[in-house]
Amino acid sequence: MKENIDVFDFVPSDQDMTSIRSLDTGESQFFSHRDPEIIKWFSERT
Repeated sequence: MKENIDVFDFVPSDQDMTSIRSLDTGESQFFSHRDPEIIKWFSERT
């Protein structure tokens, strides 16, 4: 349990933070919520 509590006892390096920031591309990995074909597909699901 002590190890679980200590999970926030670290500071990521600048290199780590740069790597983490690069993960957010602003796009869904699954499907585009703005793609008319996807919206049509969802609306036809029963």
